[in-house]
Amino acid sequence: MTSLDEATSNIALLCGRGLRISESAVVITALVLKLTLATAGLVGLYYVRSHDALTKGFHTNVRYLLRLHYFYTYLSMCGTIATDGLDLLRFTFLKWNNEVAANACLVPPMPPTFAVVMKVVKLFGTSGTSLTMFVITIERFFATLDADKYANCSSWFGKLLGLMATIVNISSFVVHVSFADYSVNVYMTTITTGSLKISFDFLLVAVIIEVLLCIGQGLLLGVNFRKRWFPRWIVETLAYKVQIKENLECLKFLVFLSVPHTLFYLSMAIFMPLGANNQESEHRKQVATTVFEFITIHFVVLPIVLYWRNWCKRREVAKIIDVLCLEEPEKRREQERETHFVMMNRMLKGPAH
Repeated sequence: MTSLDEATSNIALLCGRGLRISESAVVITALVLKLTLATAGLVGLYYVRSHDALTKGFHTNVRYLLRLHYFYTYLSMCGTIATDGLDLLRFTFLKWNNEVAANACLVPPMPPTFAVVMKVVKLFGTSGTSLTMFVITIERFFATLDADKYANCSSWFGKLLGLMATIVNISSFVVHVSFADYSVNVYMTTITTGSLKISFDFLLVAVIIEVLLCIGQGLLLGVNFRKRWFPRWIVETLAYKVQIKENLECLKFLVFLSVPHTLFYLSMAIFMPLGANNQESEHRKQVATTVFEFITIHFVVLPIVLYWRNWCKRREVAKIIDVLCLEEPEKRREQERETHFVMMNRMLKGPAH
């Protein structure tokens, strides 16, 4: 077989694989769901952040790290929209267009460099969300350990933690790109065989980190909660009390965010390798990694949790305002006038017989 015949055979094989995947209702449904979750999460997170009152009172360090977490989440969302949106477009509209044009290859393969880089950018954002949760927990540990003086802590500490997370994330990005196979075209946006196993290894490490994070955040939440009931609480400084209050608010937000994030990662770590390793053909392994990408659910969980914690914060503030009688002056004067006339009316009528 000549090199031309071999190239033609490879293209025909890739076209056939792409066509089979495009005919899978499971794959198309998974792509639509992930695209919907990413789009809804992108809009929802932008809206909730624009009305966010919860994190504005947090320390500069944790606010910086939360912004970095949001950045990686946005990156993962955009990567999902780009990769899964492109695959959905190729498997539906472009396939139909090629069918109308009577082209031999209904789902043409694409260059591996383009597909791998797009997929790894998405993974870069996803792994970044996990790493930023890790460094935020470290930051809250020091905020708990030195609550009395942490308010004066410089912002360099948060930036240093963010830099560490970014360096580790870039390193994993380089490893993925370096071990990928660029020798043949691909039929969908995916990491190729060379880096697929490495990706599963990174996923396992991420799950271990996520589980430890949930345990650590739960312990920190318990420690901060107990500090409010210590006998010395009444004589502690105002800075100490404010910091403990901030720790509680922040850790509640983190725990409700980390637990589902860990469950999604754990599900991926179980089902992705299991589904991929049980498949003999290469394209079925890629399909398994596409279908079991549960982390996309985090895209809508994040804005929902942030909105809910903001709602709880506003309700708490409203109760304080109600207790302190800090309503609007006009409303307060109106209530006083009504009370005055009711009491005067009772006095004029005299005692009831």
